[in-house]
Amino acid sequence: MFNNFDSMNRGGWPGTIPPGAGTPPMPPLFSESRRDCPTFPAETETYQSFILDSVCNTWCLDDVTNGRSKKRKSLARDFQIHMVVNVYDADTGQLRYILMQYSSPEPRLAIIPIYDHLNRRYRRYFPGICVFPNCPNRLLNELIWYMIRNTPATTLTLFQRHGFMLLANGQLVFASKPVDPLFPDQILSDSLRIRVLTQLPDPTVIQDWIDLFGTHSKLILLGLLLVASLLLFFFAQVGLYPDFQVVIRPSDGLTAEQLTAMLCLFDEQSFPIPNLEQTEKTIREYLNCLWDEIALFHDSTFADESRKIEGTLRLLAKQSGADDCNSVGRNIVVVVSKYASYTARCLPDGVFLALDFDDVQLDADCKFIRRTVKSMESLIISTIQSRTDEVMKFMGEMVESFRTADSETNQSAGECDTAVKMLCAAARFLKRFLDIDTIQSEDIIQLLTDISRQSDLIQ
Repeated sequence: MFNNFDSMNRGGWPGTIPPGAGTPPMPPLFSESRRDCPTFPAETETYQSFILDSVCNTWCLDDVTNGRSKKRKSLARDFQIHMVVNVYDADTGQLRYILMQYSSPEPRLAIIPIYDHLNRRYRRYFPGICVFPNCPNRLLNELIWYMIRNTPATTLTLFQRHGFMLLANGQLVFASKPVDPLFPDQILSDSLRIRVLTQLPDPTVIQDWIDLFGTHSKLILLGLLLVASLLLFFFAQVGLYPDFQVVIRPSDGLTAEQLTAMLCLFDEQSFPIPNLEQTEKTIREYLNCLWDEIALFHDSTFADESRKIEGTLRLLAKQSGADDCNSVGRNIVVVVSKYASYTARCLPDGVFLALDFDDVQLDADCKFIRRTVKSMESLIISTIQSRTDEVMKFMGEMVESFRTADSETNQSAGECDTAVKMLCAAARFLKRFLDIDTIQSEDIIQLLTDISRQSDLIQ
């Protein structure tokens, strides 16, 4: 710190310190030329220094003149900052928050927005500090700034939403609610807060998945639909977007509660699934929160109440399949409705796959279903992250094979059934990377064709 001695000791030696001059006084702590340091008005050869009195555990301010302490002012007692965390935005790379673990004397956490940190306005974020009456907020702010600079710091990255994303360094990550306790819920977006991943999949997850989804062809379709929603990032990379929605009619053998457990990957307790009768603003906010998953809706209207949900249905049909759908979430829309077929016929455009499950009997409780689905979600995501290049190549080759098939049958890619493509891709993904046999592509096409002949596939 003696490098600044000339500029700080204005009446001192010019240039370097001559031999025998002794040790110069400490440079003014808050008058350095560094732009990020606060300044105090000070007399010549006078500066101020923060001192921790270890005997009474009190922070004090010393007025030092000519190297000697002339006056000491007590500021705060039993106050320590133990860790500083710089939280950066994953999208912009800019600093957004400063987190501080401190004690006063009980452990606490301070969350400082960047605009208050840049202006060194800290006092409001440190409730409970024992401050002496003669300590103004200005001095306490400067004390906290001094403590920040002298406390070990770490860096964390904050994502604004969940789902797959490619970082600037080429790394593929799946953002979800952080397990790190340093991340308080207050700084997390709704999208990030509601997606919680299972850390370790159950060892029996593959067999449980087969037992759950492999007993009926329609259940197989639901399982493939769920897997396809986890692959939406890769579909988008090759220009394939879900231009279809699915409307499901529950039954006594497969209840709405079971369907919700099978298809919902987020925490619906903290983020309720909306009803189609809710406002357009609510629907848009909900869709914008969901990435790489099913956007599940409930519908409790009767067959003669279609006017209540027409606006939402138009909105869903308009959004799905758009090239810019990534700006409003990335998901596959599924509606659970008692009057599924009638609801689908109310839609002005789009492709809606309407399925009834009157012939399906599923004897599994919701707890088992949810545990199996979340474990499989974790297994698929970890597999993708560990084999990213292979998955990217695999998805690209698969979509190219779809386009070749379109060309051979004199059909353009836009006219090909996107639902078939995504379900076939999901089936091949399970076989290639998890060695799970589900259903052949030809069988998927035949199954959807049969549904179409039965007027379940409505366009």
